[in-house]
Amino acid sequence: MRPARLSFALPAGILSGKRKTLWIVILALSPLAYFGATKLEDRLPHAPRPVMVSKDEMTVRATAFARTLGVDATGWKSSATVNAHPTVARVFEHRRVPALQEVVAPATVQVSLVGSQPGQWINVHLTPGGQVVEFLGPKPATKADAPNPDRLREIATQYLFHRLGASHPFHLQDPTVRNVDKRGWEQEFIWQSDIPGMPEGKIQFHVTAAGNQVVSESRSLDLDPAFLKSTKAKENPLETPLKIFKVLYFVGLGIYAIYRYIRRSLEKEVSHWPAIPMTAIVAAGGVLLFA
Repeated sequence: MRPARLSFALPAGILSGKRKTLWIVILALSPLAYFGATKLEDRLPHAPRPVMVSKDEMTVRATAFARTLGVDATGWKSSATVNAHPTVARVFEHRRVPALQEVVAPATVQVSLVGSQPGQWINVHLTPGGQVVEFLGPKPATKADAPNPDRLREIATQYLFHRLGASHPFHLQDPTVRNVDKRGWEQEFIWQSDIPGMPEGKIQFHVTAAGNQVVSESRSLDLDPAFLKSTKAKENPLETPLKIFKVLYFVGLGIYAIYRYIRRSLEKEVSHWPAIPMTAIVAAGGVLLFA
């Protein structure tokens, strides 16, 4: 038995004359359009890509940092969460600032270490690259007399400069001091510096010392409001008209479908059972479209 032959016929005139030339041009230019679109996409601003990090690796780094503070967190229970920093993310999306790399980050991993005894805990915030940018630990158990203010400042200064390293690019001004408690037993020191490569903002380093030890560190950005406003994502002017169109389209489609359904039901031309699943599918499509 000979295999059956399937015949395929193109509509008349589809490959004739100018249409044939047009199809050839479209096929020839399609690779160029693809690579051109790819290049254009690469030039457009992108949000920072997420970085996958290992919880175990971050726990090891957090434990090693705690050890530099004299805290042995080996064997403590650990948990990790991710904290987003939208302002830093907007800066990194619109400007490449080498001085801020690994000093602040669009997102940080918070590792919480908890021991078996009261007062055994520490929270460490790390960049995806593993650099510590913030921590919070317990205060000393006993509150002796308030230490010499110069001694507290010396402790905080030595800590900060050790953390930043000798080759840091910041020009730190004299710190401002804030008493956390009335006696001055706990004080916060805030250093401020211009950001090399970004004149629209400043960076602040916060170090809190209690008694004779550092109990917290953090960093923050103080940005010019005009610059911060310019980093906001611009809304697409067609977004609102498109939303209105989608609403009207689905409303009109729904009204027409109900009208046709009722009319054909009265004329007994349609079964109800196939119509119910189709209605559910259309409704689900509308929810997904507007979600």
